[in-house]
Amino acid sequence: SRNVVVGRSGWLFHGHKSFIRHYSNRDRWSDTQLSELLSQLHAIHRTLERQEIFFVLVSAPTKFSIYPEYFPKKLIVPRSQHNRHYQLMNLLEMDGRIPVLRLHDALIEAKSHCQQEFGHPFLYSRMDHHWNSFGAYVAYRAIIKRLKGDGFLDLEIIPLGQFKRFDDRHADNLLLAQSGLLELNEALPFYGIEAGKKRGNRYRLLLIHDSFGYYLKPFLSASFKAVEFVYANRGHRITRDLLARFKPDIVMIVQLESLMGRLLKYQIEK
Repeated sequence: SRNVVVGRSGWLFHGHKSFIRHYSNRDRWSDTQLSELLSQLHAIHRTLERQEIFFVLVSAPTKFSIYPEYFPKKLIVPRSQHNRHYQLMNLLEMDGRIPVLRLHDALIEAKSHCQQEFGHPFLYSRMDHHWNSFGAYVAYRAIIKRLKGDGFLDLEIIPLGQFKRFDDRHADNLLLAQSGLLELNEALPFYGIEAGKKRGNRYRLLLIHDSFGYYLKPFLSASFKAVEFVYANRGHRITRDLLARFKPDIVMIVQLESLMGRLLKYQIEK
């Protein structure tokens, strides 16, 4: 399939043209596009701030960013310029008004001792482009640590061993299905919360997420009093009704780094 890149040691990578442009740093934004994106994020931030709701943007790395050594060497293009993700992160850092969490450093650091900590060698599925439960747990830890630093002091990082583990679940591997190599499917554990074991606190989280957010659900659900999960793969309108009904303390958007352009489709009712 043209949407699948077969890498080294049988690893599969997303081969859609948007991902290929991202891998090769050919997905740059113009100054006008960056200005529009910043204005869009400022509008969301200002509207939530007026309601005393904390807003944070979380950037999820592609598998290529964490495991480039398994990407086909012949397809790796020398990086003479920075891609869209770097442009946006650099702009937000210079602007300084919108809280941003870039998960790359946490995942790269955990990658070096993944086998020792989790008994599994990888943080991403070899046969899909998402992180697995272990990668999601590392992301969860980084999110809670960041929010505690932003003043949500009652949040607690719950040890992985306190979640219920379900072994040998065959992952729903999109890339594997597209490649036709179903015989290579890998069995991976996943985690859930046992009834009565939820350890939330007084904070309420509205999580607007793409497909990477699904893997965060059991972990974040255990650390908050309540979590509203909104799947928004191609943008979302945050309504006054939703905010009034759920009354979140935190609104978080989790977006894959290579698809940050979809943030232009996020809106909020004023």
